[in-house]
Amino acid sequence: MKLALTLLVCLAGGTILAGCGGSLASSMPGGDNIQTNTLVDKSIDAIGGAAAWSKVNAIDCWAIVTSYDEAGLATLSRLKLSIYPGPRKISTVIETSDGPVNVTADESGLVKSKIKTRIFGDKLAPEVSQRLNRELPIILYHVLGPLNLADETETPGNVSNVQIAGEDLIRMSVSGGSDGGDAYYFKGQGGLLRLVTLGAGEKGSQATAALYDYMKLPDGLSVPRRIKIAKIGRTSIIGDQTVLDIELSDVSIGKGIKSSRMWRKATSW
Repeated sequence: MKLALTLLVCLAGGTILAGCGGSLASSMPGGDNIQTNTLVDKSIDAIGGAAAWSKVNAIDCWAIVTSYDEAGLATLSRLKLSIYPGPRKISTVIETSDGPVNVTADESGLVKSKIKTRIFGDKLAPEVSQRLNRELPIILYHVLGPLNLADETETPGNVSNVQIAGEDLIRMSVSGGSDGGDAYYFKGQGGLLRLVTLGAGEKGSQATAALYDYMKLPDGLSVPRRIKIAKIGRTSIIGDQTVLDIELSDVSIGKGIKSSRMWRKATSW
């Protein structure tokens, strides 16, 4: 996934956590190490387990997406999404003057798709296409979270204990994939994903960090309630410039865009 956005604001109960330097307590080699594999399994168990997620065709939800430019000006949109863990795709429907347009993206950006006889490239305004091309791959990657590790999209690396803003976390470096992702941070006790940094190891890059807040669904699966992405600070991974804020609601495990009645009400721009 080629992310156009790059760079974290830590929220705990809605409060920004500042001065969050990470202190390394111990280090354990990753890769084939049993501790690394156990951590991956534990993180997936924390959101419902591999067996349950293997049966999921789509995550249907509404998303409030707030995007910030370099000046801090916000643009807000409300999208009805279907996220497909297996093929790693994300779809939405945009209502235009010419009718509804089905827009699908993978980790690289928008892919052409049709709804009835309309093709998105001919019907969406350029600024809308550009925003969706930037935002949808980011939403896809971050909502899947530890599932990125389950299908070997990313390869686990070294594991270490860290403390960020007084919170004990387990850091696992990752490689592979196309996101430039460099680390996942899990809660020390339950394995739930707390933080993901992208591009932090690339010299001169504008890296991001994303903070997670999860919710549990009635069927026992857990999905992100909110993902807040911001630029990494100059002296710590906690920055104060938010670039994207994603809030999910009305989440259900469904069959996706083609069969869900919820799609009859398309998103308008």
